Order: sequence, then C-alpha cells, then structure tokens
Amino acid sequence: MAKISKKVKPLVMLPLSALFFFSGVVMAQATTYYVATRGNNSNSGTAVDTPFLTIQKCADLMVAGDTCTVADGTYTVPDAKGIVVLIDKHAGTPSQPITLKSTNPLGAHVVLTSRPSSNHGIYVAQNYWIIEGFDVSGGANNSLQAVHSGFTLSGTVGTVIRRNTIHHIAWTVCSNAVYGNVGVFLDSASSATIVGNVFHNIGRLRNGESGCSTNINGNDHGIYSSTSPGLTVKRNIFHDVTRGWPIHVFKSGGGTTNNLNIYNNTFANQGPSGTNPRQGHIVLTGTVNNSNIKNNISYDGFLGMIHCPTGTYTNVVVDHNLSDKAINTMPCPVGVTFANNLTSTSPGFVSAGTDDYRLAAGSAAIDAGVAIAGVAYNGAAPDIGADEFPGQGGDFSPPLAPIGLVIH
Repeated sequence: MAKISKKVKPLVMLPLSALFFFSGVVMAQATTYYVATRGNNSNSGTAVDTPFLTIQKCADLMVAGDTCTVADGTYTVPDAKGIVVLIDKHAGTPSQPITLKSTNPLGAHVVLTSRPSSNHGIYVAQNYWIIEGFDVSGGANNSLQAVHSGFTLSGTVGTVIRRNTIHHIAWTVCSNAVYGNVGVFLDSASSATIVGNVFHNIGRLRNGESGCSTNINGNDHGIYSSTSPGLTVKRNIFHDVTRGWPIHVFKSGGGTTNNLNIYNNTFANQGPSGTNPRQGHIVLTGTVNNSNIKNNISYDGFLGMIHCPTGTYTNVVVDHNLSDKAINTMPCPVGVTFANNLTSTSPGFVSAGTDDYRLAAGSAAIDAGVAIAGVAYNGAAPDIGADEFPGQGGDFSPPLAPIGLVIH
C-alpha cells in the first residue's frame, strides 16, 4: 500500500487585526471632529486646523463612539426646516454614545431661527447622543403658528443634555399662539437625562409688557415632557422661567409618565403679581407612576413647589425637599406621598438677587438631603438643591455665574 505523504505547513502568525477580522470582531477607531466659524465643510474636519464650518456637517458624519467639539462662536442656520442642528443620521449605543460638545463650556452659541412655524436649536431624533456645554438662545417670531424650542428630543432613547445654558427662548415674542415655547421638549423620549444645565428667561412677553397685547399666559416652560418614561432631571438651576412652569409633565388628550426622577434641582422666582402666575415650579398632570421628587429647592414659587391639579398618581414620592413656602400648592390626590420636607425655610443662597444660587455657609440645605443612587455628593449627606456646598461639586453641577454677575 502506498503511503500518503502529509506535508506540514509552517505555523503562520497572523497580525492581531486579522485575527479579530476572522473571528468576526471589528475594532472601530473612534473619530474626533472639529467645527469652527473659520472652518470649511470641504475640510477633513478631523484636526483643529482643518475644521468644518457647520455643526450639521459633524452631526451627519458621526457614528457610535465619535465626538464633535465646537469652537467658540455663534452658529445658526436659517434653513427651510427651522433647525440649527438636526441629529437624524446615526445612533450611538449605551457603551458608545455620540458626543457633541462645546470646546469651551458655553463658548459655542446656538441661536434659534425665527420662522413663522417650528424653530429648534438642536433637534435629536437618534438614540444615545450626549449634548454638552452649549449656550442656546433665540427665537423671535410672533406668528400664531410659531413655536420655539432650545432642544427637541423626538422618540429617542438615552439622550443626555448636560451643562448647557438655555435662555431667552422666545423672550421678545408677543403672540396669542397656543403653541408653547420651551427650553427642552421631550416627545416620547425614553430614558433621557437632563443634568447640570441652567434654564432662565424662557417664554414670551406678558400682556402689557413692552407694549405687548396678548391673552395667553403660562404656556411656555423650561422642560416640557410628553409621555417620556425614565426621564431624570438632576442638578439643574431654573430661574426666571415664569411664563409657565420650569417643569411641566403633560400630554394633550391624556398620557402616562412612568419612572420620572427629579433630583437636586434649584427652582427660583415666579411671575410678577397681577399676571396670574402658574402655581408651583413643577406641575404633574395625566397619569404619573413610580416617580421620585427629592432633594430640590423651591424659592419664591407661587404658593409652593409641587402642583398636581388633575391626574392619576401611583407611588409618587416627594421627599427631602426645601421650600421657603409650602411644598404642595394644593392637596394632592392619593398616590402622592410627602415626607421629610422642609417648609417655610430660607435656602440660604449666596446672592439670589444676582442669580447666584450656590449655598452659603450655614444654609439649612447643607447635608439635609437623602442619598440617591447615581447622584454624587460631598460631606456627611447630600445637600438639597443643585449646588453641593462649598461650591460646584457633585456630579455635573451647573455652570454657575461668578459672584455678583447675572447670566444673560
């Protein structure tokens, strides 16, 4: 019988990248893009000295894990859609979100368009994006069809809006439009996190203000959440959001909100007397289930902090909050539980008159909160409010103004 000869081939060491290829594992290299007002969309956009001109160019290119950093300057695009930045091309993942950020905190200014219909600063329609550090303002159309929104989250999952300043949205508008103007609008956006932002001066002119004649009051808000489950709002400052509510949970025709968490925020100011200011700083309507409102400061609200005029509530816990007035503006229905709250208590700010809402030494809010998973703090216990004494502390605390300086 003839022998069958077997030739043994020498062992070949494949490059590591090839091994990953044959095993079905793809190792993607994340890309950082750059945008500047001196840029050009024909540039590569991948180096500081070859930036893109528009934020939209970045938004269209980025995939999971990528980052776009936007240099100081003013960015607005008066396009046919009324959107400065439209995020609708690619999604991130929970482990590889896509990040769009201002290179220097609040150095990149996004200015809303002013069309006689919808006007949006940054419109997010893809999952797992982080938007960080922008100054967002503008919107000035008086049309009955006009609406102005700093951020809009439409049907997204896992969006993070952090350390932005959102201000003077529709601030000069005189209109009877029933549509609201808002800092952040969430439309069926799941598991969003709004953290470390400052909201101020949002909403149209009141009747008689700067010569305006209108019969609309209270339709404009800081955050408007429409059936957005798993929303977390923490360590934000809201002041002079007095044309409606800083936080409004509502769905026209009825809707359900599950797992809403409002932690460690500071709310300040109400509308001037005689203009029918909206009661409280947080209004809950519709059906609200399994939600928590903890460690918040309410200062100078109309009657109190929480307003629950109509709705059905199950396991809504209002705990360890501080108000210089009451906590609830009216008796809330069964299903809302109040415990461990401080009422008729001054928060002890550094200087509320100049919008400096840091806690001063001796504040009753210091170490008076309750520990919450995912909310960092200093000291023996969490402080109540957005600030963690003795200054900016905790997780993504808001970008605060220097002492004696008003944010505009």
